[in-house]
Amino acid sequence: MKRFILFVLFCGSVFAQTEMILDDLGNGNFYKNDSLYYVFIDTSALPLPPLVDVPVKFIKFGGFTICAEPKAGDEGLAHFSDRCIDGWWESSQNSVPLDIRFHDLSDAFFESGYSSKNNAIKIIPNALHMGADSAFIRMFEDGTIEVKGNMTIDGSVTATGVIESNVDVTAQGKSLVSHTHGGVQSGSSSTLPPN
Repeated sequence: MKRFILFVLFCGSVFAQTEMILDDLGNGNFYKNDSLYYVFIDTSALPLPPLVDVPVKFIKFGGFTICAEPKAGDEGLAHFSDRCIDGWWESSQNSVPLDIRFHDLSDAFFESGYSSKNNAIKIIPNALHMGADSAFIRMFEDGTIEVKGNMTIDGSVTATGVIESNVDVTAQGKSLVSHTHGGVQSGSSSTLPPN
């Protein structure tokens, strides 16, 4: 369980600072930190209850996902299904509505990525950008891929083009630039492995 303070647009009309508790399955529970109210035609008001078991949207297709843990100050949209989502929520299967409710707070979803003017995302021209200022991957239309940050690769790397480096390359502790060899002789003999 982790707690975050987010800024959420409720029902497309009420924007408020809200606390979200994200469980280990990536589902959000929203608890208001300030005054959020239904306001009726007669001007009477009713506080909004917490939103619990809210599915949080991440990009997911097939077996692939793009996801990131929310952080304090993130913005997003809470919207509500027409009908009861409990059957789908519990079974992950098609389901007839298990309740006759309409547009109920029990049927909320949270979608991140919406930004106010002050928090607008910087668009990188002609590129797909994934990451933050400190580390990112950018794929450009011309086929160039730019990576910033330290990388750990668990697997093999195969290249069909030239691999270049402006700095030294180390393999099993051996420097490509400054390694030495023993057994150096003239003629057709071979040197010993790198020192």
